[in-house]
Amino acid sequence: MANALMASARLLALLTLTAVLCSLPTQLLAQAAATAPTTFDVASVRKNTSGGAAGGQFQIFPGGQFRAANATVRQLVQAAYDFTYERFQIVGGPSWIDDERYDVQAAPVAQSRDRIATAQEIAVRIQAMLADRFKLVLRRETREMQLYDLRLARPGALRANTGTCAPRTPEPKAADDARPYCGLSFLPDSGGLEHLVGTGVRIPVLTRRLQQLVEAIVVDQTDLVATYDFTLDYVRPRNFAERRDVTDGVSIFTALQEQMGMRLVPRRGPVEVMVIDSVERPAEN
Repeated sequence: MANALMASARLLALLTLTAVLCSLPTQLLAQAAATAPTTFDVASVRKNTSGGAAGGQFQIFPGGQFRAANATVRQLVQAAYDFTYERFQIVGGPSWIDDERYDVQAAPVAQSRDRIATAQEIAVRIQAMLADRFKLVLRRETREMQLYDLRLARPGALRANTGTCAPRTPEPKAADDARPYCGLSFLPDSGGLEHLVGTGVRIPVLTRRLQQLVEAIVVDQTDLVATYDFTLDYVRPRNFAERRDVTDGVSIFTALQEQMGMRLVPRRGPVEVMVIDSVERPAEN
């Protein structure tokens, strides 16, 4: 549960930063891209031995700073590609890339408070830092893997949002707007179940969360364009076999069909992955 919360928070932070960026003048963005550094000038990497169970926490700052706390190497690779790759799309490498955790603080020497460093610029610098400090060598590859199509099982089962939440935008909502922000949230576990609550959520946002749960690409085939409210109670899959036959609760597959009128249809298809050819433990500083 903690990992899911952290992953969603990281994704929301990056999406929010990108939305802010889109509001800047085109000429300013072009000038910034032309002068943006491709490496960090200073980077501190230390092993985290706190034993904390929470997933990696990531922060990016307008001046170009990047911080990661309690992050695995696999999570750092995801950050290096702006979280466009899910965990299951980072393949290969030794077991310690998931077992050992690191704290990273990195920044350019000359920081400007007058411009926002884009998530993409930060990602390129993280790539360079991983190549330098972890001797990381990656390559892209397309593999045939299992994926899922998200389809409607009972059209009309979903409840459209009626304006009860405030959409997330670069600008803060009005001071007199008492509505909560739209989005996904998680209620505490009870009886081994997880509770995913959506308020004013678009299907692509739900799709991204589903593929983190089933550890496979999920393709939206619903043609739904509105925003929706829902509560989904399910048992989080732990392995491939349990995704097919869950005996200690309601599987995500059953929950989707019974509670939201949707179904995940399996098929094989091409999936882009990042293959770890080599990686080394870093020298701390």
